[in-house]
Amino acid sequence: MGWLAYVIPAVDFAPVYQYFAKSTPVYKGFPMPATTWTWKFFDAEVTDEGGLTDVLKAINYQLTGTRGEVVHIIGGRCTLGAPDPESFTPFASLTAEAMEAIVGSAVNIEALKTQIDEWHGVTKKPLPFE
Repeated sequence: MGWLAYVIPAVDFAPVYQYFAKSTPVYKGFPMPATTWTWKFFDAEVTDEGGLTDVLKAINYQLTGTRGEVVHIIGGRCTLGAPDPESFTPFASLTAEAMEAIVGSAVNIEALKTQIDEWHGVTKKPLPFE
Protein backbone atom coordinates (compact mmCIF):
# COMPACT_ATOMS: atom_id res chain seq x y z
CA MET A 1 0.00 0.00 0.00
CA GLY A 2 1.17 3.44 -0.80
CA TRP A 3 0.69 6.60 1.19
CA LEU A 4 -1.82 9.19 0.14
CA ALA A 5 -0.78 12.73 0.90
CA TYR A 6 -3.10 15.71 1.16
CA VAL A 7 -1.89 19.20 0.66
CA ILE A 8 -3.85 21.69 2.72
CA PRO A 9 -3.53 25.26 1.47
CA ALA A 10 -2.65 27.91 4.01
CA VAL A 11 -5.72 29.79 5.14
CA ASP A 12 -5.74 33.16 6.84
CA PHE A 13 -8.22 32.91 9.73
CA ALA A 14 -7.45 36.40 11.06
CA PRO A 15 -10.47 38.12 9.42
CA VAL A 16 -12.81 35.46 10.84
CA TYR A 17 -11.26 35.76 14.31
CA GLN A 18 -11.45 39.54 14.18
CA TYR A 19 -15.14 39.33 13.24
CA PHE A 20 -15.92 37.06 16.17
CA ALA A 21 -13.74 39.05 18.55
CA LYS A 22 -15.68 42.22 17.76
CA SER A 23 -19.21 40.83 17.64
CA THR A 24 -19.47 37.53 19.50
CA PRO A 25 -18.26 36.37 22.93
CA VAL A 26 -15.71 33.55 22.70
CA TYR A 27 -15.47 30.72 25.22
CA LYS A 28 -12.65 28.15 24.99
CA GLY A 29 -11.92 29.32 21.45
CA PHE A 30 -15.45 28.88 20.15
CA PRO A 31 -17.84 31.72 19.37
CA MET A 32 -20.88 31.82 21.64
CA PRO A 33 -24.28 33.28 20.89
CA ALA A 34 -24.97 36.75 22.21
CA THR A 35 -26.81 37.09 25.51
CA THR A 36 -30.51 37.94 25.34
CA TRP A 37 -31.67 40.14 28.24
CA THR A 38 -35.14 39.97 29.80
CA TRP A 39 -36.53 42.00 32.72
CA LYS A 40 -39.20 40.96 35.18
CA PHE A 41 -40.65 43.35 37.78
CA PHE A 42 -42.82 42.37 40.73
CA ASP A 43 -43.97 43.28 44.26
CA ALA A 44 -44.26 47.02 43.66
CA GLU A 45 -44.76 49.24 46.70
CA VAL A 46 -46.88 52.30 45.93
CA THR A 47 -47.94 55.19 48.20
CA ASP A 48 -49.11 58.81 48.19
CA GLU A 49 -46.35 61.30 48.86
CA GLY A 50 -45.76 65.04 48.63
CA GLY A 51 -49.15 65.80 47.12
CA LEU A 52 -48.69 63.07 44.46
CA THR A 53 -50.72 59.87 44.30
CA ASP A 54 -49.72 56.42 43.05
CA VAL A 55 -45.99 56.97 43.74
CA LEU A 56 -43.66 53.99 43.18
CA LYS A 57 -41.41 53.63 46.25
CA ALA A 58 -39.86 50.18 45.75
CA ILE A 59 -39.82 47.40 43.16
CA ASN A 60 -38.27 43.94 43.03
CA TYR A 61 -36.63 42.96 39.76
CA GLN A 62 -35.02 40.05 37.97
CA LEU A 63 -32.65 40.35 35.04
CA THR A 64 -32.39 37.14 33.03
CA GLY A 65 -29.49 36.52 30.67
CA THR A 66 -30.02 33.73 28.15
CA ARG A 67 -27.18 32.50 25.98
CA GLY A 68 -28.09 29.52 23.84
CA GLU A 69 -29.74 27.08 26.24
CA VAL A 70 -28.04 28.48 29.36
CA VAL A 71 -30.07 30.81 31.57
CA HIS A 72 -28.83 32.87 34.52
CA ILE A 73 -30.96 35.15 36.69
CA ILE A 74 -29.89 37.91 39.03
CA GLY A 75 -32.32 39.99 41.04
CA GLY A 76 -32.73 42.52 43.74
CA ARG A 77 -34.84 45.22 45.28
CA CYS A 78 -34.77 48.80 44.10
CA THR A 79 -35.84 51.42 46.66
CA LEU A 80 -36.61 54.84 45.22
CA GLY A 81 -36.38 58.30 46.71
CA ALA A 82 -38.86 61.14 46.42
CA PRO A 83 -40.15 61.66 42.87
CA ASP A 84 -39.59 64.82 40.85
CA PRO A 85 -43.05 66.48 40.56
CA GLU A 86 -42.05 67.93 37.15
CA SER A 87 -41.45 64.52 35.54
CA PHE A 88 -43.68 62.33 37.73
CA THR A 89 -45.65 59.48 36.13
CA PRO A 90 -48.22 57.63 38.26
CA PHE A 91 -47.52 53.94 38.81
CA ALA A 92 -50.61 52.86 36.85
CA SER A 93 -49.25 54.67 33.75
CA LEU A 94 -45.72 53.22 33.79
CA THR A 95 -44.59 51.08 30.85
CA ALA A 96 -42.02 48.29 30.92
CA GLU A 97 -39.51 50.62 29.25
CA ALA A 98 -40.14 53.28 31.90
CA MET A 99 -39.67 50.69 34.66
CA GLU A 100 -36.32 49.65 33.13
CA ALA A 101 -35.25 53.30 33.10
CA ILE A 102 -36.33 53.77 36.73
CA VAL A 103 -34.43 50.69 37.91
CA GLY A 104 -31.49 51.67 35.69
CA SER A 105 -31.26 55.04 37.42
CA ALA A 106 -30.89 53.31 40.81
CA VAL A 107 -28.97 50.13 39.93
CA ASN A 108 -25.77 49.59 37.94
CA ILE A 109 -27.27 47.52 35.11
CA GLU A 110 -23.93 47.05 33.32
CA ALA A 111 -22.49 45.48 36.49
CA LEU A 112 -25.45 43.06 36.62
CA LYS A 113 -24.96 42.12 32.96
CA THR A 114 -21.22 41.64 33.49
CA GLN A 115 -21.92 39.30 36.43
CA ILE A 116 -24.32 37.21 34.35
CA ASP A 117 -21.87 37.08 31.42
CA GLU A 118 -19.16 35.84 33.81
CA TRP A 119 -21.50 33.09 35.03
CA HIS A 120 -21.96 31.88 31.44
CA GLY A 121 -18.27 30.89 31.34
CA VAL A 122 -18.45 28.87 34.57
CA THR A 123 -18.94 25.10 34.56
CA LYS A 124 -21.01 23.66 37.40
CA LYS A 125 -19.78 20.36 38.85
CA PRO A 126 -20.98 18.14 41.68
CA LEU A 127 -19.00 18.21 44.90
CA PRO A 128 -16.16 15.64 44.88
CA PHE A 129 -16.84 14.38 48.40
CA GLU A 130 -20.50 13.34 48.25
